[in-house]
Amino acid sequence: MRHHGFHSRIGRTLIMGAGIALVVSGCGSNEKTPDAAEGTSPATEITTRESNGSGLYQAGAPLTEVKSARLATVLEHPENYSDQMVRLEGTIDQVCAKKGCWMLLRDGEAITRVTFKDYGFFVPMDAAPGSTVRIDAMVVRETLDEDTAKHYESETEGGDPAAIRGPQEVVSIVASGVEIDLPAPAAGEPAGR
Repeated sequence: MRHHGFHSRIGRTLIMGAGIALVVSGCGSNEKTPDAAEGTSPATEITTRESNGSGLYQAGAPLTEVKSARLATVLEHPENYSDQMVRLEGTIDQVCAKKGCWMLLRDGEAITRVTFKDYGFFVPMDAAPGSTVRIDAMVVRETLDEDTAKHYESETEGGDPAAIRGPQEVVSIVASGVEIDLPAPAAGEPAGR
């Protein structure tokens, strides 16, 4: 199985997000970045359900008509997508258990971390692994300092922060909007979020 990231599941192509404010404050903080400060409009969050309980969760900006790309292609050739908005589709592999401020997006064997623009919206922490997800996201190449890389590695199930040595070259995927297909609940369970 091919993982992009450091030494764990997410490897050298760790996908981080909304900038240094997220990195410094981490998932446990209630601080807002300057772009998500008081007085700005909150991100849109909508859940719609069908009569069978299946539905669609939407957060952030509505998805628009942007160029679609395969996650594996973006990670293998980030120079072709750098500083561009793209549509990525895959399945949820893992979600931040503290706030839902990042998720691991899987498309076949490719897997990477996705964060959300300006730390302005999150995904449900109980989003089911394997749920189909679509995002409009900016692709940015950058360098993470060692402490930041270790922070993200520590939040990932199975991560090994001690294995991180020095700055890490990464491709950041920062979503401006997300849609998650919600499965119908199992028999006898209430429809969730």
